[in-house]
Amino acid sequence: MSSIEELNVTALERWMHEVFEEGNLDLAVELMAPSYVGHGPAGTVTHTPESYLAVIEKMRSNAPGERYEVHDLIARGERVALRYSTSATNPQTGKREHRLTTIGIWRFEDGRLT
Repeated sequence: MSSIEELNVTALERWMHEVFEEGNLDLAVELMAPSYVGHGPAGTVTHTPESYLAVIEKMRSNAPGERYEVHDLIARGERVALRYSTSATNPQTGKREHRLTTIGIWRFEDGRLT
């Protein structure tokens, strides 16, 4: 793995654990490029770091205590792909019920999510 790929992997690990699990929103702004493009079920959406903070806060409130477990990781150039699972507490029952395994691909520019 090249030093750029290692930098990107480290940034993504921090994104998942420190931003989404721990709620470090200052780090979210630091790790994001000025323009962040997300592709998902709602389509393609472009955010600024500041506008994406609301997305992070909503995700954290909908799935309190969410944890990420990485099963497979592939880093190539500016992209990092993960197969990972998330698990979270159901806010209505207080029980850890939610579990989802998915694949995500992130693109980086100068070590920042873009």
